[in-house]
Amino acid sequence: MTKESSLEPVRTCILSINGGSSSIKFALFCYQAKKWTGALAAALGGLGTLAFAGGIGENAPAVRTRICDGLGFLGIELNEARNAKNAPNRHHDITYILKDKRSATMLIKTKTLTGYKLNCLDGEIGKVDEFYFDDKHWTIRYLVANTGNWLTGRQVLISPYALKAVDQDGQTIAVNLTKKQIEESPSLGTDKPVSRQFEMSYYGYYGWPMYWSGSYMWGNYPSILRDPEQWKITTQEKKTWDLNLRSTNEVRGYHIQATDGEIGHVEDFIIDDETWAIRYLVIDNQNWWPGKKVLAAPQWINRVSCSESKAFVNLPRKTIKRSPEYTDGALLSRDYETELHHHYKRKGYWIGESAAIAQAGPSDWSVYMEAPEYHFIRARKYLESGESSKAAAELRRGNTFLVFKTKRLSEASRKIEALSIALSTGKSGSLARLDTITLTALNVIKNKFAMLPVEIEALSVFGEAYKYHYDIAKSKLLKKEYSDASYAIWTAGSFLKLVKVSWPDTSVAELYMAGTELQELAPKVKSGAVTDTTPLDEINNKITPIVTRSK
Repeated sequence: MTKESSLEPVRTCILSINGGSSSIKFALFCYQAKKWTGALAAALGGLGTLAFAGGIGENAPAVRTRICDGLGFLGIELNEARNAKNAPNRHHDITYILKDKRSATMLIKTKTLTGYKLNCLDGEIGKVDEFYFDDKHWTIRYLVANTGNWLTGRQVLISPYALKAVDQDGQTIAVNLTKKQIEESPSLGTDKPVSRQFEMSYYGYYGWPMYWSGSYMWGNYPSILRDPEQWKITTQEKKTWDLNLRSTNEVRGYHIQATDGEIGHVEDFIIDDETWAIRYLVIDNQNWWPGKKVLAAPQWINRVSCSESKAFVNLPRKTIKRSPEYTDGALLSRDYETELHHHYKRKGYWIGESAAIAQAGPSDWSVYMEAPEYHFIRARKYLESGESSKAAAELRRGNTFLVFKTKRLSEASRKIEALSIALSTGKSGSLARLDTITLTALNVIKNKFAMLPVEIEALSVFGEAYKYHYDIAKSKLLKKEYSDASYAIWTAGSFLKLVKVSWPDTSVAELYMAGTELQELAPKVKSGAVTDTTPLDEINNKITPIVTRSK
């Protein structure tokens, strides 16, 4: 939004508004700006970022507040602190004052993080030096700290389990550890590699789940499980994979070997500060096309060779050359990522990880997301194959779980319902549209569901979900499919414990206890210690009257 000569009188009006006066011109200006924002968003099929520039909105918090008010249906949520400070984005001349549509997840370069201060619970311990990652899941496993004259002669490694938040404005990373904890942790010499023996000692010291034990990015889970209570309950899978950690400083500079020759070198890594996965490698192609940089997802890399200082990618140079250009400091919107993956004819990581969450080991923090996400993934599958009516049915099933009373979630729910109605009447649907509205809903649930109020009538959804998984558990037990039965038992227990969120009833304690009993029963079933349905039936008989009453 830029300043034009015809709008010069508005600048005077803005001053009067900031001083407490009312202004018809000011209100009209903001109304017109809001109207055109909505119109352009409709024409473009959505809004990635709203930027104010040119002197009017760029320098006037009152203007930005007035224009953004009422644009929540577009996913716009004003960051009031940054708006009040009139804080510019350090990589641009324009001002960004919207909360990130990734729901607090950032994609950020490792070079940017290098030098950030590390703030422990009791003070600063040093700065970020580099990162160690594995080349199986391409995930950051350790942050290496430069502690100056403190803890000399050893590598100070910090796992993402201890990293709370990245503050780009303050250039700091919060660490959920004390200095004493770090000082007394297992020591590794500066000239020593990170061995499996060291990691077992290190993870055992802190009590974190072992990331190398299990099929997913973080062991049994597709993302970091931060609830210590679940660490005590969850059993680690026996399946492990070989350790192969690499340094970002070492791999930075490796040549990229395409199927038909070299095509640039690794300049940097872009990571996700929520899962700490490496989402992209920044490839500098200046030797072939001066100034052009492109991105490649690590999943497209076949192998990394230390002896050759190369990363081998299963793509021809021509395809890489024609990929969407990446510029330093650019905001990586989901639209850009979608275009990038479409160019390479690959599915986005956000789709694959959604499917992984739906199949992952059970845990209370994710089980609520799994329910709607399971149906949304099925809806997408049906829509891809042209089965619109089935896609509509799955959208409606997933939508029943959006029971929390928040403005953003209610808006997402209405959009999902509208799309399901359109599909059920034979209208065509866009996969991009489905992805946008379902991911918005899931992100809200993921970040906030435990703090939100719930409609009492909607709690029947949890009872039905419990009963669904109880029936599966009993069926699997009778068929002696103990692993599947264990999963269903744990999930049924999780739905009972989720009711604890806000049900104002004394019987909620009984449901929570029953949920805990089910989760204690699950590993016994998985190990074969319990092989009949009697314990399961006894728990179910206790709570059936309560669950029935919730309908």
